[in-house]
Amino acid sequence: MTRLIALFLLLTVSLRGQQRPTYSLYFENLTNINPGYVGLDNSLSITGVVRNQWIGILGNPKQQVITAHMPYDLVNGGLGIIFESDQTGLRKDTRTSIQYSYYLTSSTEQSFSIGLGLGFYQRTIDGNGYRTPSGQYSDGSPFNHNDQILSLQQENATAIFVDFGMYYRSRGWEGGLSITNLNAPIADVNDYSFTFERTLHLYGRYYHELNSKFGLIGNAALLSNLEQHQILINTGLQINENIMLGIGVRGITEIDALMLQGGIKLNDQWKLFYGYDSGISSFSNSLGGSHEIGLNFNINKRIGGGVPPRIIYSPRFL
Repeated sequence: MTRLIALFLLLTVSLRGQQRPTYSLYFENLTNINPGYVGLDNSLSITGVVRNQWIGILGNPKQQVITAHMPYDLVNGGLGIIFESDQTGLRKDTRTSIQYSYYLTSSTEQSFSIGLGLGFYQRTIDGNGYRTPSGQYSDGSPFNHNDQILSLQQENATAIFVDFGMYYRSRGWEGGLSITNLNAPIADVNDYSFTFERTLHLYGRYYHELNSKFGLIGNAALLSNLEQHQILINTGLQINENIMLGIGVRGITEIDALMLQGGIKLNDQWKLFYGYDSGISSFSNSLGGSHEIGLNFNINKRIGGGVPPRIIYSPRFL
């Protein structure tokens, strides 16, 4: 019976794939889901986020991600890098990626860019952490699951992935479309395969200035693997351009979480933000809430002189 359960779980993962982790404060770290945004913070920008999800259960999901990106005039675009860790129970995925974006148009009025990300996953499964009804786990004796499928060792597998994204920005609103895991990479662990699903990300943001002190911000995102769809909607109030208070909802087939969010600019370079998700559906409420905290550092100045502007000669001055 134990073998059948384990086999069912492994086949389920192989068939349905592994989805990317979801962050409630996704709009504070857009390069993590869209390489087309790379460099659009206009200087070196480094963001770190820690998420502790469903704190009411054992082995709950935990994510940490660090991104860094900057514009680079010599390639008419931006360069970026991502380090991410996603752990649930005995499974841990680490993700490393380099990113490049190309600016098709770039001006003070509007910009449009496309980007690519290339990297690899490393999946680790701690087989020593499993416990079976027929297993032997007495102190002083070697562990034995008494199961031919479950391993007693730490299993590792790697897979290479490709991300693609595009991003448009104009006065007042902006948005992007991206596909992560474009090649649907497969990681093989012994005789079993894990597919990292393609995920479509559609994002939009709107800002409306009420007066010199207050502004309204709206963010919305749709995540889909073309079978399941998740939507996140946030609205917030910006105060004196350095304090943000917001509220939002997240759901798949129903609204299952209420998101409370806030952020503050500590100075011209540092920004701190925090979010708490409270389950409101009958299922998610029993899992406990989720905490998310992040810190952004933006050097707020261009690095390097870039490429000199092209000289255009006019017959008027010859």
